[in-house]
Amino acid sequence: DAGTIVFVAFGPGTAPSGPATLRDAEAAGVHRLLALSRQLVAAGRGCRLRVVTRGVHPVDPAEPTDPSHAALPGFTGTLAREHPALEPVLVDLPMAESPAEARRHRALLLAEPGGTDVAYRAGRRFVRRLTELDLADATGSAPLAAGDVVLILGGAGGIGRAVSLDLARRHGARIAWIGRRPEDDAIRDGIRTVEAAGGAVRYVRADATVPAELARAV
Repeated sequence: DAGTIVFVAFGPGTAPSGPATLRDAEAAGVHRLLALSRQLVAAGRGCRLRVVTRGVHPVDPAEPTDPSHAALPGFTGTLAREHPALEPVLVDLPMAESPAEARRHRALLLAEPGGTDVAYRAGRRFVRRLTELDLADATGSAPLAAGDVVLILGGAGGIGRAVSLDLARRHGARIAWIGRRPEDDAIRDGIRTVEAAGGAVRYVRADATVPAELARAV
């Protein structure tokens, strides 16, 4: 019946001594948080869920980071949108803390008002925000030359198609889509749309998590 539930993704051996393997980190992070979230949703009660990581966000570009639990910010943000009653907030700690900083960070955590994605550094609280980037004055050549080949994992999905259309229109790119499902009418429709915009698309069925299949596709 606790009002605040603190989910700590890392253990004493993962930070700051060194990152865990990505598979172990996924099991300890996303998989455990998913199981906990399902239990809380099934129970039908709200709470203040605080997901704690270490070294995920480079608040200072010079500080060390650990990507082991980099999937948790996205998961927590999705959880906040789909189950707002859980009030999930990701709180990222630095890779190393002094005793005084650790005490201050614990106090901030227990009083955390929310914000979905925050970080504590040296006793200060930072909130991650999206800002608009003005490219009106951007200079320099395009990163792609006409006819360059681009490989997109999951390219047949909505985001992949949108990116492919842009690449086709602006660069006439030749694009390889890699996906796990068999090529179907929806995929072929997407290919025709991109090719009508000036690109060329080839769909390759492969599981990108299997090195041998990905190597064959590439």
